[in-house]
Amino acid sequence: MEYTPYFDTLRKTRLLRGMTDAELTLLTESLAPRVRRYDKGELLLMAGYETKDVGIILEGEITATKPMPDGTPITMARMGPMCWQAAAAKARST
Repeated sequence: MEYTPYFDTLRKTRLLRGMTDAELTLLTESLAPRVRRYDKGELLLMAGYETKDVGIILEGEITATKPMPDGTPITMARMGPMCWQAAAAKARST
């Protein structure tokens, strides 16, 4: 997969800021990342479950929610492009 279209977005994160195209190419070749797309409302992960994935949201937004005792979800965080989070690499715009 070609990752160069994402390089400008990746460089906006603190961790990858200032990296050259050559450095980002080496990084993506070494890590073999995956770009995933999720549907609105799709569950990405649940708190307390083990995950080995880390991702950067490239487009769109994800919402972290927590259910109240009555089942009503409350929003804990909203994350958009350039945010790091476990398990999601690309979320569809909401």
